[in-house]
Amino acid sequence: MPRIIFYIVAGLLLSACATQPEVKNLPPQQTEIRLFKVEQLERQNQVKQTGLLTVQFAPRQWRWVQTDSLGAPTARLLLTDKGWENDGFIMPNKQAQQVFSALATALNPADPIFEFSSVNETKNGRIYQINHKTVWIIQQKPPQYHISLPDESEWQIEELNQ
Repeated sequence: MPRIIFYIVAGLLLSACATQPEVKNLPPQQTEIRLFKVEQLERQNQVKQTGLLTVQFAPRQWRWVQTDSLGAPTARLLLTDKGWENDGFIMPNKQAQQVFSALATALNPADPIFEFSSVNETKNGRIYQINHKTVWIIQQKPPQYHISLPDESEWQIEELNQ
């Protein structure tokens, strides 16, 4: 019995430490599909890798599919009102999930999707925090978004015309 209690307490502690945002709502979108060029940047804003991101918007779920430059999927996720779910048989990609969460936030500034403890505007961009921990920083210069994650990765995302 003590072992079960230990696992329950450990699980609760781990979930309490999570900094993944909780979904508030999925606002309606103007289009059904949006395409983006995704570039992971190195230290001096040199491109480390490039991919394509397709987002399909439905009323109750948004499907996110990222591919590398050869077209192989690197991340496939669904965003629902219950949070993120894997889509298909591809390995979970937590970094992509964070990038997608940040982009979803940037695309809907007037109708927040996630619950944040604070959002601060600075000269380096808008800083989003959950439980007083920074989850990402977004600099927006449409059609481009520059996203910084806590793991110090930098992402340049540009919307493509269809």
